[in-house]
Amino acid sequence: MNNRFEEVMSKKTTEALRTIIDAPEGTYQADALEAAKLEWEKRHQSKTTPTPPMEEPPIADMPLEQPIFEKPEENQPVERRYPALRVIAGIYQALAYIIMLLAVIVFISIVVTSSQSLWLALGILLGGGLLALAMLAISEVIKLFIDIEKNTRIAARY
Repeated sequence: MNNRFEEVMSKKTTEALRTIIDAPEGTYQADALEAAKLEWEKRHQSKTTPTPPMEEPPIADMPLEQPIFEKPEENQPVERRYPALRVIAGIYQALAYIIMLLAVIVFISIVVTSSQSLWLALGILLGGGLLALAMLAISEVIKLFIDIEKNTRIAARY
């Protein structure tokens, strides 16, 4: 029980301790009063008795295995990550150009043979162009995410 009172008294302010000690007899339990007096003595003893200086080696003598703030080399190569995503982006880009080329070839063949309507040829050209554009956009988004990751990794070094 005494430890509980000591813990409570250690959290009290100096003024609160003084109030407890100066209170009329019987206001507080004997154990609480004793814990307050011990805490009061501890606080005043630590103020009057200087603590001996600690023996620590000077900072200059401490060996540093690695500097705390080491700036990496400016021309240091950055590791290329996510090779599968790079391949997927390349495949999307290649397919986009192939689709665009096929759409142009089909458009020209329909117009030259004129066996079918011009509107069908324009629809194929427009559809192929939009599909190629969408595939190029997907390829660029994948490359963008890879570049963001790379730049974040480089910035984290500093």
